[in-house]
Amino acid sequence: MSRSISVTLSGIIALLGSLLMLLAGAAGAAAMAFGGNSAAAGRGAAGGPFFAFSLGFLLLVSLWGVGASIGIFFRANWARVSLIIFGTFLAIGCLSGSAAIFLLPTPSLTQSGGISFATVRVWIGIVYLLLAGLGIWWVFLFASKSVRVEFSGPVSEDDARPTIISIIAWLLIVGAASTPVILWFRVTFFLGLLVTGWASILVGVSLFAVQLYAGVGLLRLNPRSRSLAIYYSGYGLLNALLAYVLPGRDARFAAMYAAMRVQFPQPTAGMSSAYGAMMLITAVFMLVQIYFLVANRAAFYPALPDAASANP
Repeated sequence: MSRSISVTLSGIIALLGSLLMLLAGAAGAAAMAFGGNSAAAGRGAAGGPFFAFSLGFLLLVSLWGVGASIGIFFRANWARVSLIIFGTFLAIGCLSGSAAIFLLPTPSLTQSGGISFATVRVWIGIVYLLLAGLGIWWVFLFASKSVRVEFSGPVSEDDARPTIISIIAWLLIVGAASTPVILWFRVTFFLGLLVTGWASILVGVSLFAVQLYAGVGLLRLNPRSRSLAIYYSGYGLLNALLAYVLPGRDARFAAMYAAMRVQFPQPTAGMSSAYGAMMLITAVFMLVQIYFLVANRAAFYPALPDAASANP
């Protein structure tokens, strides 16, 4: 079977995007290595390790993207699943980014060329929405039955792990990989409340263990991991909603910035509203995740052989 045009085009786009990310990561690493004290001062006293972790993560994801893009041309099934995962992250991240950019307060300034910040914000928001659309297209394209057949031949729906379960599993595993951010800043939200210091470390380590166990178990179709993933998603849903609706939201976001040891701009009321919108998007995502975990229960409990086949 020949490779479809949509799959080929997706592979080309993914390869170009991954190479651009790789170049950006390499440029950032070079700036950190040769920028001297001025670059370190701009990041703040504790920013170096955090930015080093961020750049390292960016480089690893870029290399994964390059490998997956090349794998698409060779019809490697792991590359197909990788594009679904990339598409999911792209859609979630860009939808959140578009919500944030449209909710940011508009400063009363104009650039030297006469272009207002409001105009720039609209164009950035449009780019975010286009990238989110690309991610959604990848998810539907590479999860479709025709593309699955194209990559791995006919698949038995009774024996195969549902694609959506693979997506959720890898989202949990990648989410666990973000734990060093919590451990470094020592600040996170727990049931809508801001926790700092050693309490945030305890929360971060606990969430790391839960996400990693649930994610790996979902790949193995472990029923206990499915239950744990549902409980974790319920926690994420409740945490996001409480962070948004509890009184003192602006104060909590301001305290979060104060607890961080990197020199970010201090948030305004409009910025906290943008973060609130992202919390709502997170809540919706967790609700969708719970739905698919519940709807695919049968995949974790294969039917037992009937009496006739068990006793010939």
